[in-house]
Amino acid sequence: MLASAFDYMIQEEKVGRAFMAKAPRLRKLWLENYFTKNM
Repeated sequence: MLASAFDYMIQEEKVGRAFMAKAPRLRKLWLENYFTKNM
């Protein structure tokens, strides 16, 4: 599961950079939303 999110962030560089700039709590929320929409 995490590999698919990682692959997405590598393909979409702006999304990856924005993800890394977020606080850990917001990263967790982003991942939860990503998995809800894509799994």
